[in-house]
Amino acid sequence: MMSHDIEFEVIGNTSPFSLMGESSCYLITVNGRSYLLDCGTPIFPYLGYQGISEIKGIFATHSHEDHKRWFTDIVLFSFYNPVLKSKVRLVSSETILDEYAKNSKGALERTLSFDSKKVIDVPYENMVEPIVIGPRSKYFINLKKGGSGFFYYQVEDRQGNVIGPDKAKIFINPAATRPRLLYNGLAFCTRMMRRANGSSLKAITVLIPASFTKKTRMSFTMEKQGSLSRR
Repeated sequence: MMSHDIEFEVIGNTSPFSLMGESSCYLITVNGRSYLLDCGTPIFPYLGYQGISEIKGIFATHSHEDHKRWFTDIVLFSFYNPVLKSKVRLVSSETILDEYAKNSKGALERTLSFDSKKVIDVPYENMVEPIVIGPRSKYFINLKKGGSGFFYYQVEDRQGNVIGPDKAKIFINPAATRPRLLYNGLAFCTRMMRRANGSSLKAITVLIPASFTKKTRMSFTMEKQGSLSRR
């Protein structure tokens, strides 16, 4: 393989219901540096000690269990490895990084001391280095504590200013009790999907929240030295 080539290796499979637990996972090698695209399959027997030690980062497509099943194991391996003692670089959108943190903190933050003699609390941020790619949300839901000890949700911008219902509202589905944002000022955009030969395939219409994202430039670079950088 040439130094500038990209090698794409399928480790697991595409089914979330594999009887062998071999769900989605891909090994990507760029300039001789290895990255994982998802980590849903048992990669320890496949890559071995040395192979996992050489992983420079994990790209997360989303937080379904069949795509992240071995994430906490990889984090703990990197954290307790006496040679590595490094954070796992997790690369994804802001929303998916938040979901990974919420779903993984219970398995990571209460752990053993290095001598295994006592249970200690270790912050998630000491084990995982989140790297955001893509646009960042302009508004988000924040859980606040009221003066009488009750809690409530409110919409805020990135500077902490409260956003009124004229711009965004909170919707809670009673089936899952998960808060979501509903935006005003939506715009429709129709684009043509094209085949590789340039001929039209079909038209799709997507709903774009006009005020959803900040106009920021965020790119991701895989350096030849294997480091992850943001611009």
